[in-house]
Amino acid sequence: MNSIRRKLFFQIGSLMLLFILLLYLANTFLLEYFYVENAKSDIIELFETINDLDESEYSPDLFYQLSIANQTNLDMVVINHETNDIYTPTNPFFVDELSQPREAKRSPPNTQLTIKTENIDENSSFIWFLDNNINMEFLTYEGTLDNGNDIMIRIPMASVSQTVQVLNQYILIVGAIIFVISMAAADTISKHFTNPILNIFDVTNSIRNLDFSKTCDVTTNDEIGRLSVNINDMSFSLKKNIGEMADVNKNLKIQVEERLKIDEQRKTLLNNVSHELKTPLSLVQGYSEGLKLNLHSNKDKTDFYCDVIIDEAKKMDLLVSQLLDINHIQFGDFPLHKEITNGKEFLTYILKKYQTLFEQPKIDFTSNLESLSDAQLITIDSLRSEQVLTNLLNNALAYVDEKKQISFATSIIEDPSMDHKHLRVIVSNSFKSLQQEELDKLWNSFYKTDTARTRENGGYGLGLSIIKAIQEADSNQYGVNSEKDKISFWVDFDLA
Repeated sequence: MNSIRRKLFFQIGSLMLLFILLLYLANTFLLEYFYVENAKSDIIELFETINDLDESEYSPDLFYQLSIANQTNLDMVVINHETNDIYTPTNPFFVDELSQPREAKRSPPNTQLTIKTENIDENSSFIWFLDNNINMEFLTYEGTLDNGNDIMIRIPMASVSQTVQVLNQYILIVGAIIFVISMAAADTISKHFTNPILNIFDVTNSIRNLDFSKTCDVTTNDEIGRLSVNINDMSFSLKKNIGEMADVNKNLKIQVEERLKIDEQRKTLLNNVSHELKTPLSLVQGYSEGLKLNLHSNKDKTDFYCDVIIDEAKKMDLLVSQLLDINHIQFGDFPLHKEITNGKEFLTYILKKYQTLFEQPKIDFTSNLESLSDAQLITIDSLRSEQVLTNLLNNALAYVDEKKQISFATSIIEDPSMDHKHLRVIVSNSFKSLQQEELDKLWNSFYKTDTARTRENGGYGLGLSIIKAIQEADSNQYGVNSEKDKISFWVDFDLA
């Protein structure tokens, strides 16, 4: 960009030099021609003025006034050959006998050398000659007046040449001064002109690198100023559009990642479903064949075969039902029907269903349900909320360790980040401590911390996945914590 400034500086300088050179050449070659043509015009005009006079009007004073009215150095002579009178201009303040008409005198011989003659008509012409006596060139007009008198008007040309030389010297001196001043002005003008361009270049270079923090300085309302405004508007629009595109790309990336994750989960789900169905189908097939072979030979074995087939069919039916529940809840095909319910009564009803299981030997069950207010109301879908709590309790019974400790606790959550209060239910059971990475996987379908015990308890690792789907569909929180010798699952319900 500095090259533009240099170019502008040198172009202005070159223009000034060219102007000075042209002025010098014009003065050298044209000024003298212009002066001569102008002098010839003045001489013709003076001739016509004198031609209009009567000889009786001739006087030195009049001729003097006519001569100074045209040219300062003009010399004029009117000669009457009949009387030999000579009339010349005379300054009235220096009147002497020379101003009186006198006899014409001849010029000394060989004192004039004719250089060039330009005929105007039969009676007049312009003659350039060199006067050897004084070594000076003259432009002379010789002609005849209407009254028969001869007239000669001459102008010295030496003054013209001297004037040209003086003017050339003047032009060179003044031109040098003007050139220096012009260069200083050119430097200032080039800075003033190129600084906005440099600013625009810097801003556009930043825009090219997707840096929109810089803006063009708008100091004028000319083309550069309007260009700066347009660039600022373009920068703002690009920043806005690129930001929107970045958000769109980010969302697309998230969606793609989610889609890939879902695809991976589907593949995993398909593999797990295939694996889980393979065992009961194999058992059904095997025992069906055995039943066919032993249909009449052994009644007890036949009954056992039938029981196994029925049991495995129930397990497959449970697996398919749970998978359908998860799918319906996740895709919104199973809307929640929420209503206001007494919280303590609802939880008491759930625990009563498991009372016989908790009364089994070696089960140490504790609950703080008594601390919950009798008038506490909650807004829930009773069917789905019961399914959540049932799965939590079944999970606790399935995975409780040899200590056989299970607890059921409630608390009121007043988190400022939430829109309103929640009732939190925490189901805990004694269990080995788990790492956070493994805790996060517990909500995945078919994930089992102990695969050997799952089929013994009739489970397929879908209970927690169903809880996750229901809680997310209800926009409520859920989670799991692992402490020493205890694992706790919790879910939130809306307070009315």
